[in-house]
Amino acid sequence: NLERVPAIDRWSTRQWHPRAHRASNVLFLGAVTASFAGGFVLQGSDHPFDAAAITAESFLLTSGLTSIAKELVRRPRPYRFNPDVPIAMHHAREDFVSFWSGHAANTAAVGFSLAALVQRSDASPGMKSAVWAGAMAAPICMGYLRMRAGKHFLTDVFVGALVGTAVGLAVPYFHRESESDKEP
Repeated sequence: NLERVPAIDRWSTRQWHPRAHRASNVLFLGAVTASFAGGFVLQGSDHPFDAAAITAESFLLTSGLTSIAKELVRRPRPYRFNPDVPIAMHHAREDFVSFWSGHAANTAAVGFSLAALVQRSDASPGMKSAVWAGAMAAPICMGYLRMRAGKHFLTDVFVGALVGTAVGLAVPYFHRESESDKEP
């Protein structure tokens, strides 16, 4: 029943663009790849795999939280309300896993995880700013593409991006070096 969809989310119920769906998958793959590669390139430490491991931890934790939320909430995807979507596009396992957006959550998680790691590296201030800008821009673009594709509501992508950001900042924080770990 469309009447039960909050007004802020109704725009998504009129969206169905397979190209936006494909673009979101390309952006997702690019963001994850760039975040892992960026950790190797920019970290410059004696432990080159640490950044990739921390980024992977952010990704996996966010994926797990997302799966739990999707199964508990079972929110219908916006395309379920759109009469223009072919019935063949409906899939029992996919139709009720809208909340929250895993694409937005994981894009934010890996981006902010990398940004937090680069921030404490010896990268230039310009590089640090560029990585932070990318970490903010990627989930915003992802959210728009997921809504345009009819896969998520605005509240899905907003909450997903918030959760991903929180995890992406928290995981590197808990892996920071303490003063006693630093060399004299």
